[in-house]
Amino acid sequence: MADIKPFKAITYSRELLKSINNLICPPYDVISTQDSAFYRNLNKYNIIHLELPTGDNPYQNARHTLINWIDNRILTQDSENSIYIYEQTFKINDQIQTLKGIICLVKLEEFDKDIIIPHERTIKRAKQDRLNLLKSTSCNISSICAVYEDFSNSIKNAINKFHCNTPDIEATDLNRHAHKIWKISNKEFISNIKHLFTNKQLFIADGHHRYETALNYSKISNLNDSKYTMMTLINSQDNGLIVLPTHRILNKSFHINYKNIISSCKKYFNISKFMNNTEAIACLNSPDFKNIPSFIMYCGNNLSFLFRIKDFSNLKKMFPKSSEQMISLDTFILQELIFKNLLHMHESDILNNSNISYTNDSNKAYQAVDTKEAICSFIVKATDIKSICRIALNHETMPQKTTYFYPKLPTGFVINKIQ
Repeated sequence: MADIKPFKAITYSRELLKSINNLICPPYDVISTQDSAFYRNLNKYNIIHLELPTGDNPYQNARHTLINWIDNRILTQDSENSIYIYEQTFKINDQIQTLKGIICLVKLEEFDKDIIIPHERTIKRAKQDRLNLLKSTSCNISSICAVYEDFSNSIKNAINKFHCNTPDIEATDLNRHAHKIWKISNKEFISNIKHLFTNKQLFIADGHHRYETALNYSKISNLNDSKYTMMTLINSQDNGLIVLPTHRILNKSFHINYKNIISSCKKYFNISKFMNNTEAIACLNSPDFKNIPSFIMYCGNNLSFLFRIKDFSNLKKMFPKSSEQMISLDTFILQELIFKNLLHMHESDILNNSNISYTNDSNKAYQAVDTKEAICSFIVKATDIKSICRIALNHETMPQKTTYFYPKLPTGFVINKIQ
């Protein structure tokens, strides 16, 4: 079902590739203000000047920068249509992991066709920003990340044949993650890969805003290739594809204390008290809690409460329109049952982050409470890839900040110029 094709990528010139470590940056939506300033000062040709332009007219500035870099051969375009094999090696939890993917063009499809499948809501403001940039540059500057299922590993086996070749691009980013890219213009390989994807569905992991923006752009553009967008496609079984939990921090702007929360939740949860964070986390991550909605509420001074849902069948009655996979999510229970139902928090406040902030770092969630910046924090379990795909196939949208795919794909290795 997925229609993919090769393209002539724009990359940094051969001379500048020697400095590629200082030319790449994270995708725009995970760059803080502090990081933005750092990458701008790192190198005058860092891709952030295109990905996250500044000034009174940032989108025009990006266009002028792009034209200048191409005219002066800072950026050059490949002469052959190619598919690009991508590999990232990184360390997490003291283990070395490797992520592999394919960078190519994918035909844009409306979501109701069940070919390209989302799992997150998008924000209008963010889509307008990306559309302005796309209209100005006619480029996919950063890649959308999508996941496919390939239980036979036929695509993996096809990719592995080229891993003995010398990479065309190698880099080590500031997090010490190693990156390699192979440019493959072999027509037999490309034809085989195209064929292997004809029966695949693609689940958007990162880049929902960019995908919807590309879809909207394709409807107003007269460029032939605007019907396609650049994606990095990753096997759902790849051990290097990791989903980190995103913890919730209840800010002091929401006037309540943790005792009130416990009182409101007793009807629905078994609640256990811990005076040791390590013990509480060990219990939450034990097999007994793996498939049951459960999470920790941290209240400061090493005081934690472990919540475990009492009656799962009761949840089905309360949320009859939601699938079993959805109501099994810790984040769904927190948002729909606790925040909205029991604490009477308005959905607009949740969506606008008025009362809640988010972090992937549990230490930061603890620290926010210990420093009295927050009332309490909720430590949740990670969502597995299989559940994400099943929920997406049910046409359900997860609560915001349910998934944080790791590692992120850097911006700056390849650009797709829409012809």
